[in-house]
Amino acid sequence: MRESITILMVPFLLWGGAAFADDLAITEVGLQPAQAYDQDSIVDNPVAGQQLFPTVYLSYEGAEAPSLSVQFYIDGELECQANVSNFTAGEWVFYCNATWTVEPGTHTVEARLDTANAVTETDETNNIDSIVYNIAGGGSTPTPTSTSTPSPSPTTPDGIDPTRPRSWDCF
Repeated sequence: MRESITILMVPFLLWGGAAFADDLAITEVGLQPAQAYDQDSIVDNPVAGQQLFPTVYLSYEGAEAPSLSVQFYIDGELECQANVSNFTAGEWVFYCNATWTVEPGTHTVEARLDTANAVTETDETNNIDSIVYNIAGGGSTPTPTSTSTPSPSPTTPDGIDPTRPRSWDCF
């Protein structure tokens, strides 16, 4: 069992006052060397031995959502997860507070949003994204991979303020 980790979410741009059709969408998933709010810091070619944070950038257009689940998987194993209450419109970044050590081989980093379908959206197909890294020696070649939204699984909103760091147990 992994230690308890933290997922931080930080809005880096909020839209004001405009009416949108509800849609939650991943804009990028990958690994970052630091907990940052800059998509340019996603590592394209991780090297074996690097300590990197699983990270997802997303946008949400619409009314305040009652809850949102965020999950990170590496090679099919759940790395960290969170349930966020009162999620608001804007551009967001979520990342695990614990790093993942890059190892040689083929590895898939995947982010899943709203697996319980708590947010009614105009497009449910953009809630999962992944990237495959082929780590050999000192470099890798990223290959974007699209997947479809999985069957909903139950989740419970935790009722915690989404602007503060949280800890969740990893499985």
